Amino acid sequence: MQILQNTMAKEKELCVQKLAAAENETQGLTVKLQEASCGSAELQRYYSEKALSLEQERDQLAQEIEQLHANLMQEKDTSLKVLQAKEKEALKSHKLYKHAENQRRALVFQKTYLTQQVNSFFYTQQAALNILQEMGQVNVAALHSIKPIDSPKQKFRASVWTVIGALRILKLWKRRKLTIRHSEAWEGIHELK
Repeated sequence: MQILQNTMAKEKELCVQKLAAAENETQGLTVKLQEASCGSAELQRYYSEKALSLEQERDQLAQEIEQLHANLMQEKDTSLKVLQAKEKEALKSHKLYKHAENQRRALVFQKTYLTQQVNSFFYTQQAALNILQEMGQVNVAALHSIKPIDSPKQKFRASVWTVIGALRILKLWKRRKLTIRHSEAWEGIHELK
């Protein structure tokens, strides 16, 4: 893009120089024509043809300059569009990255939360086992011979099953309350009859 602009600028500068030279030559010929007006008709005709050809060349160079300017503006517009498209693509990629980063942070938080829940269930279970051992109901030594969960994958699986179990108990409890309400309402309807 930059090379194209430099090339077009050089061509434009060259055309401007040619145009300036042609105008200078035209003015010089016009002065010579006026001086030679006293001279022969052939010389006047030669200088008038030369002046006419120089004017045509000047007009042609002016058209070339306008064409180069139009080409430069068109190239500038297309490069601007390409740049805007790349900018939109970069913004889209940045949004996707931010979304992925937010999801990663959310997963880290969930992992930390579930690990804390597993640990809290472990301490609660340990307290319950201590109470049962004091009462003589459970042999804790036999329970401790079972290998504890060390793997993060096993801890995660245990925490997921714990959460699923808690949600199932909550759902069953709500369903039981609803069933009790319906049965009481049904009994109330039968008593009215």
